[in-house]
Amino acid sequence: MHLIEIRNVTKKYGETTVLDKVSLNIEKGDFITIVGPSGCGKTTLLKMVNGLIPFDDGEILIDGKLQKDWNDIELKRSIGYVIQQIGLFPHLTIAENISYVLMLEGYKKEKREQRAKELITTIGLD
Repeated sequence: MHLIEIRNVTKKYGETTVLDKVSLNIEKGDFITIVGPSGCGKTTLLKMVNGLIPFDDGEILIDGKLQKDWNDIELKRSIGYVIQQIGLFPHLTIAENISYVLMLEGYKKEKREQRAKELITTIGLD
């Protein structure tokens, strides 16, 4: 079973197809980067996985469960991704932006700092 499984997902805005039958499997512990030019559908794909926008066709499964069957809040809290520059809080440090959801969930500062450091190290930042 894959942690996240995207099966033939399509997204259209009117007559424009933004994503056409995208399939992707992500295993537990995988660290992935989605790269492409502006407007190619990277953010759209992430927002569909996280339930922020609907997709038109295909299936998305998280932990073997259809994305549409998840509790909306539980789903959003269980999936972490780094948003683009425009979505960052400019008054917070990188570590504080990374651990923001942990703060909302009431984790102590020491635990938030530890997790942010682990993630920063994982992606190779100082």
